[in-house]
Amino acid sequence: MNPLLDFELFAQTCLKIKSERGDIVPLEFNSAQKKVIQKIKDKYKVKRITIDLVARVDFMLRFIILKARQQGISTLVQAFIFWVLYLLENQKALTMGHKTDASNNLFDMYSRYYKYLPKELKRTLKKDNEKKIQYLKTQSENKIDTAGAGEIGRSDTLQFIHATEVAFYPDQKVTFGGLMQGAKLAKAHFIESTAKGYNL
Repeated sequence: MNPLLDFELFAQTCLKIKSERGDIVPLEFNSAQKKVIQKIKDKYKVKRITIDLVARVDFMLRFIILKARQQGISTLVQAFIFWVLYLLENQKALTMGHKTDASNNLFDMYSRYYKYLPKELKRTLKKDNEKKIQYLKTQSENKIDTAGAGEIGRSDTLQFIHATEVAFYPDQKVTFGGLMQGAKLAKAHFIESTAKGYNL
């Protein structure tokens, strides 16, 4: 099989992350990340997560993940989104943090995946700024935003959502009320957060 078409092979052979020591190293899945990957495989009863699987009409993921810090869940989700947008046409993802710094960190992570791709795999970008990365060939894009007091995403048609640290959003009800209007048929919702305290 072409390794580009298999998520795990693509991620571990083509994507790089910044380690806690500040080194640029290959992405190797840890136990927490492997659990999420296995959940996807179990849902569709498959041994590999392939791009053909994601392209299926019936592919629909809904993840709500309570996480500990530094387990790499955001790293995994951004890797998955990067892979899909790299291969599929006309896909739109929204990545959203609870504050600007968090959103910027996710954007940096996604940008790093592109920066350190093997040279022969790099595709021309149509847009590359602090709010959006879009491929020229596929027209697929990852838009970066920050949760505020108002609605986000109502006017978009989104195929993928990565909402991180949702426990700390200023107004979760209003934010998701608008967001879900543009993503009700999305292929994947990844909603994750560390805890904000008991019953919050």
